[in-house]
Amino acid sequence: MLVACFGSAQYKCTDNRLSKPFNPILGETFELVGPEYTYFAEQVLHHPPVSACIGESKHYTYHMDTNTKMSISIRGRLDAIPIGYQHIRLKTTGEHYIIGRPNTCVGNLLFGTMYLEHVGTMFVKNCTTGHVCSLEFKSAGWTGTDKHVVQGAVYASEQESKNRG
Repeated sequence: MLVACFGSAQYKCTDNRLSKPFNPILGETFELVGPEYTYFAEQVLHHPPVSACIGESKHYTYHMDTNTKMSISIRGRLDAIPIGYQHIRLKTTGEHYIIGRPNTCVGNLLFGTMYLEHVGTMFVKNCTTGHVCSLEFKSAGWTGTDKHVVQGAVYASEQESKNRG
């Protein structure tokens, strides 16, 4: 569950971010070295934009690549569908987790006030034990009642999550 919290927490900072995103050039890198961790990212493909990153501390290693499939609807909505997984390995237990991310949608591209939301399912799987956490990011809808609503459950196996889901 803590890895699922880590996975979902990364979406908090995008709530009010509607300006043009940072678009690095091919081969551009970013490196962060702190007393407790290191992080390195590189733009490995420009069209479509793909970045790869790796992070490490004394407790974990983290790596992922960010590749997305884009689709635009006739109503002016852009859907970014993530491809690939985030990988986390806990050094103390040797457990390996994968995180599948929800879709990111940008609405009202043509008319109205533009908005950004994350919708769909994020799943976290412990590849060592088989446990699965499924988080459903709800769409705000017309009324906005489900804005920022995330519901989830933890299952003993992937098969159990499919049977109950």
